[in-house]
Amino acid sequence: MIPLATLIFTSGFLPKWLSVPMLIASAGYLLDSSAHILLPGRATISQFTAVGDLAFPLWLLVKGVDLSRWQPGAVA
Repeated sequence: MIPLATLIFTSGFLPKWLSVPMLIASAGYLLDSSAHILLPGRATISQFTAVGDLAFPLWLLVKGVDLSRWQPGAVA
């Protein structure tokens, strides 16, 4: 998810603020995976990271990409 957040930030087709919840979600998943390996039986935080993970597909469904920036890039 870190590469996806980087692509969202640098693309220009999507708002830059959308990469922040993706980075938070990726850090949460990394911590959650590490906790499962190092401390089995502990509580998970993945239910909180899912909020950041759902922001990206919801944005694409509701708003989509910025067509004014997309179309000149598609022609070139």
